[in-house]
Amino acid sequence: MIIQSNRVYIDEKFIPAQIVLVDGRINRIQDYNKETCDVDYGNNKIIPGLIEMHAHGYKGMDVNYSTYEGLKEWFADLPKEGVTSVFPTSSTAKEEALLNSFKLIAQIMDEEPVGAVPLGIHVEGPQISFAYKGAHNPYLIRKPDVEEMKKWNEVANNKIRLVTIAPEMDENHELIKWCRRQGIHVTIGHTGAKY
Repeated sequence: MIIQSNRVYIDEKFIPAQIVLVDGRINRIQDYNKETCDVDYGNNKIIPGLIEMHAHGYKGMDVNYSTYEGLKEWFADLPKEGVTSVFPTSSTAKEEALLNSFKLIAQIMDEEPVGAVPLGIHVEGPQISFAYKGAHNPYLIRKPDVEEMKKWNEVANNKIRLVTIAPEMDENHELIKWCRRQGIHVTIGHTGAKY
C-alpha cells in the first residue's frame, strides 16, 4: 500500500512525501507522486505514532481501578488520537487496587491487544514527597520499599517498566538501585530533592 501527503513529518519538518507500507509496516519513504498511491491525504498531516508515557485513565476509568473491558477499549481507541503505544500509569492508591490493576494490565499485554501497544506499567507513587504530592492521597504515601516493589512486579508478571519516585524518600537509594538492576527505568517526580 502507498499513501502520501503534502505534509509528512520527517526530520522535524513537514514535507511532501510518499510512504510505502508492506504488511502494515513502513518499508520506505520516497518522493511525493513517485508512484501511483492508494490514498492521498492531501494537506492532512501524517506523523509518527505518539508514545504516551504518562496516562492515568480513559473515559472516566482510572488505572488504579481499571477493568479488563475498560483497558481493552482504551488501548483500542488510542490510535484514533495518534497514540500507538502507552504506559498505563498508576497513582497513589491502596495496594489491593494497584495489584488488581497491575495484574489486569499484564494479562492484556500478554494477549497483544488491538490498538495501542501497552509497553509496560508506569508506577507513579506512592513513593513520593508529602510536600509535593499534587493530587495524590497523602494518607497513602509511604517510603520506597524494595520488598513491596518486588511483590508488585511479581504480580505484574515483570511488566513494571517505569517507576516515578521522590529520591529523597528512598534511603540509600535502595529502590532506585533495585529497579535499575531489574531493567526498570526510574524517573523523579513529586519531589523536593535538591541537586
